[in-house]
Amino acid sequence: MTLRSKHSKDGLAQRYSAALQDGLARDASEQSAGSLGREAIAAGLDSVDLFKIHQVALAAALSSTAASKKNNGVAKNAASFLYNALAPFGTADGVAIKRKGNLTQAN
Repeated sequence: MTLRSKHSKDGLAQRYSAALQDGLARDASEQSAGSLGREAIAAGLDSVDLFKIHQVALAAALSSTAASKKNNGVAKNAASFLYNALAPFGTADGVAIKRKGNLTQAN
């Protein structure tokens, strides 16, 4: 991992954590999660990297006093947020498969 990609991943992890905590305080935001997923793809991360970021962010959110007092629906909102963050990876995978098919047909 280059210094630049590590910096991108660290910045993404910080923004993801903040967005997740905001999403846990209310319903998870599809738009912010999807945007972070697309940002992860642009930074060269894969879905496993994003899942690891989610684990760290969720652990931090659950350890906060506000979250521990208000655990009602936290797991549901966190799962929804992760689902929406990972959704762009499915789109990217579909594009990659289509491109591979087009290359195969061209040869």
